[in-house]
Amino acid sequence: MTTRATRQSLGAIVALGLALATLYTAVSAAPGAQPGFPDISDTWFIGGFRDQPIEVQQSGPAGQTLAFWNTRRQAFEGRFENPFTIIMTSAPGEVTGTLAGDNRINWSDGSFWTRPGSGSAGRIWAPGAPAVAARGPGLRFNPSNFQYRVGQLVQVCFTLPGEGRVVLTDVLPDRSAWDLVNDIRGPGESCVSWVPGPDDGRECIRLVFRVTQLEEKCFQVVRR
Repeated sequence: MTTRATRQSLGAIVALGLALATLYTAVSAAPGAQPGFPDISDTWFIGGFRDQPIEVQQSGPAGQTLAFWNTRRQAFEGRFENPFTIIMTSAPGEVTGTLAGDNRINWSDGSFWTRPGSGSAGRIWAPGAPAVAARGPGLRFNPSNFQYRVGQLVQVCFTLPGEGRVVLTDVLPDRSAWDLVNDIRGPGESCVSWVPGPDDGRECIRLVFRVTQLEEKCFQVVRR
């Protein structure tokens, strides 16, 4: 037999449930309210192969707008249809991707992307989230100077906070550019050799990690 106290307790639980449902409905129906989409801004790999990286960026009020970059710096647009489905617009047309857990995307053309265990896995994208930043100095030069000679051998070191595609670019005085590094690197410091020139003028070294520019340093290159 149900006691009066039990009936009162059940009534309170039902009332609380109705109140929460009403609140959820009101928030969901509020003007401009949007669901939060998963944070997939990261380095992904086509077919799981490390030599086939794809960089994903998110934007928009809820992270619903996507951009995809490949190693040839070609960019494709995309969007979330819902928290589990994304659309990518490429040259042949649109392809649909389905999120299979945190670290895999299955595409309608039969291909798939994966990413290793990531700090973004399981997170909801947040607007205004800070961009990935290097721990410690992004760029370091040896010898360290404000100007270099044409043909001088300089060591350029960069520090990364995690694994991903890094592009280290030499921007010449005529604004043409060529890559010193364009591949996947792990966290920590890596170093390469750089020879300024062949022309004198203002020459810059630019560091980009996961398609986010971290740092650019410029120097006067002289002949003497």
